[in-house]
Amino acid sequence: MWYNSFTIYIIVYYLRYMFHRYHEPYGDYENRQDPYPDNWEELDDVCDGYPRNFHLVKEPVERLSGTIIQRGRLYRSGYPLPAQIPLLQSEHSITDVVSLVPTTAFQEKAEEYNFQDVRFHEFPFHERRELTAERCMTIVESIIDIKKNPTRNILLHWNKWSVRTGMVVAMYRILTGQKGNLDAAIESMRYKNINGSALKEIVTEYKKYEY
Repeated sequence: MWYNSFTIYIIVYYLRYMFHRYHEPYGDYENRQDPYPDNWEELDDVCDGYPRNFHLVKEPVERLSGTIIQRGRLYRSGYPLPAQIPLLQSEHSITDVVSLVPTTAFQEKAEEYNFQDVRFHEFPFHERRELTAERCMTIVESIIDIKKNPTRNILLHWNKWSVRTGMVVAMYRILTGQKGNLDAAIESMRYKNINGSALKEIVTEYKKYEY
């Protein structure tokens, strides 16, 4: 019956929505910068250990009336390969991946490496200039919402881990009241974000979002 097919469609769509939050990519595909490597399958076969520049985003302890507020943890890195996800799960309890590049590789390998329970939140940007303050805020709001659950830990990544990842982490610092704009920009530089326009945006454009 037609309604049975419709019901199956709704269930499949709902499951996709729950475990893979997809956003249409911004920017010109023909002018995309630093895309996920075309030879990722070859790299996946020989990789081991952690993604490049894997770091915990250290945060101050939150307290409410003397009681520590438990939050999920946020990590940052360069692009991970599918074979590295199980290690991140076992060693750091990663439950969510916020990706600034398409996550096709992970979808293809999820069953093989048994990480179907990891949720992927895809915010792909083909061009850096498309990562505006408003769009950066949208990503950070998703991160903040996920971290409200102390059992959910996030890996935030972009291919080269410095500029776009640094912009998102800077906005996260500002929106959560952990740092002012200048301090957030300086921290971003420590993680090798030396993109002049990106740093200028953190200091000037992100100002309107500061608590």
